[in-house]
Amino acid sequence: MIAIQSELLDSILLGHARTFPRIRILEGWRVTRPLFGADRLEGFQAVPTYDSGERQTVELRARHVLIADGALSPAAESLGIERRLP
Repeated sequence: MIAIQSELLDSILLGHARTFPRIRILEGWRVTRPLFGADRLEGFQAVPTYDSGERQTVELRARHVLIADGALSPAAESLGIERRLP
């Protein structure tokens, strides 16, 4: 088993992802529900985590979706993915 602090892993993954011009990184959003296409997950509905004065909801869709919100992931929970912690 390999264990790494999430802050370090986040920094490494984000740094690498930012080297790809076609990857769009969105931070500061909270997932409210998954969005499904005919046969796969296509994205999520989300709201901003900052106080913008209004509660805008957006649909974020992509060919590939990476869930990176931690071991107790609200996004994974919304998909029915169970995780067992050691």
